[in-house]
Amino acid sequence: MNARTTALIVLLLTTARPADAQGLRHVLTQVALDPFTYSTSAFGYVSARADWKTSQPLFAAGWMEHDPLLTRIGQPDDVPVGYRRGMRTMQINAIWNLATPAAHNAAARLVEGWLTRRFPDHRRLIVVASWAERGATAAVMSYQVAAPAFRQAASNRRAAGGR
Repeated sequence: MNARTTALIVLLLTTARPADAQGLRHVLTQVALDPFTYSTSAFGYVSARADWKTSQPLFAAGWMEHDPLLTRIGQPDDVPVGYRRGMRTMQINAIWNLATPAAHNAAARLVEGWLTRRFPDHRRLIVVASWAERGATAAVMSYQVAAPAFRQAASNRRAAGGR
């Protein structure tokens, strides 16, 4: 979560009327308990870890790392950082990758709440449509984050001789 998002949340919490604050707390609780909030980050971490682990034999053979976050000088195609530091970097990235899905889920929950108040006779339809939208969005974001790293891990295994 960047500083602008944090400031906006603090502003909303401090300036909201009691009824609004109650609704905002409810939305934040829903977002915190929604598995779709965490799926993109989890898939991203698992795929990055698979790539990192399968890269280790190649690094031992003198190969370079392309990801600038995982190189010693922060430039692509350079000497990789140590294994533990790379794992720590991926853990931090996984935490940062929670911001986008959390913001999306919060917006979806706010729209869902507004629609259910506006159309109370269609509550079930609105809730199911919101669930499907959040799930589909989480699936697409997870695929976009994880697929390249999983492909790289498979390529690393082939390059290392099937290890």
